[in-house]
Amino acid sequence: AALVSDPAVDYAYGQEFRFSLQLQNASDVQRMTLYFRPELSSYIYEVDVPFQQGDTISVTQSIDVSSLDIRPYSDVTYSWELQTSDNVQVLPEGSFTYEDDRFAWQTMIRDGVTAHWTGDGPMFGQNVLDIVENSLSDLTQSVPLEKIDPFDIYVYPSSADVRTALRLGGVEDSQTNQLDLGVIFATAVNSQTAAADLQQSIPYEVAGLLLYRAAGEQVASIPWWLREGIAQNARPNNNPRHDQVLLDALAAGGTIPLWRLCRQPQETGLRLELAAVQSASLVSFLTESQSTGTIPELISVTINGDDCEQGVKRVLGYSLDDLEREWLDSLQEPSAAQSFINDAALWILLLIAGTILIVILLRATRQKEKI
Repeated sequence: AALVSDPAVDYAYGQEFRFSLQLQNASDVQRMTLYFRPELSSYIYEVDVPFQQGDTISVTQSIDVSSLDIRPYSDVTYSWELQTSDNVQVLPEGSFTYEDDRFAWQTMIRDGVTAHWTGDGPMFGQNVLDIVENSLSDLTQSVPLEKIDPFDIYVYPSSADVRTALRLGGVEDSQTNQLDLGVIFATAVNSQTAAADLQQSIPYEVAGLLLYRAAGEQVASIPWWLREGIAQNARPNNNPRHDQVLLDALAAGGTIPLWRLCRQPQETGLRLELAAVQSASLVSFLTESQSTGTIPELISVTINGDDCEQGVKRVLGYSLDDLEREWLDSLQEPSAAQSFINDAALWILLLIAGTILIVILLRATRQKEKI
């Protein structure tokens, strides 16, 4: 058998793979075949590799990736097959991750989650993993998953860098996160605000990943307001602007009907923001007013075939319109300040009534004394 040394692979992202192999005692090798298969692909690429026969063989095979169906951030497995006159030698399988090589990624792993980031020290990676850990702790109460499988989070310098990475990798649609590959993205544009920004962005993306893993290709069957509400509420800090958006809509009678939020809303701008805010408020209402298993059960029944209306009816026992009415009624309840004013007004009325009663009694007493 030929003696193998230095099997290796490198690549230029969006351009080519380069598979290399060195052989000794290889004079009997008559054919070399390279096999490789991208993650989630059922297709195995097979390449006959040309070489110069001899006792020592050194080859580097380039593969143009632009013409292949290879997803960015996927794992690629590969192996070599050497054929001689009397047998076939199959070399051990190797693998690599096809990630954006325009950046020098730093990595840190904790509990199956791998953080990738650029330009900062290890404290940055620890912060990313802390945020992920806190998010998972909260989200596991809402999303019906028995365990959290490993996943990767890439923190890019900007959203433009993410879009460029996906475009170079052959992803042309608007879907950024590669959820079926277990990959999500975040951005840290300004180092001074990165910690606060990531506190808002990472939990939202982690929620999307967990919902995808709970539902798979059926994730769109989960009502949009439920998915969006869970993701919005995964963020630890509420945006005061969102409160005002909802208050303005309530005051104008302009909230979006809940049935329209069962699917991806077609609104844009402020109306799309209102759709997200309403979803977060509605999920909060359900969390506070229903049992702890309500949200996971709603997810499960809609994954398993119930539509938005049927799912609400099955889990809550009443209609989608009734749910919307209860939620809106809860938002009309008086605030603490309003309650204080109302209570104060009641006490003032009681005080006035008491004073009048005392005056009447005093007058009655005086009249008796005169008699």
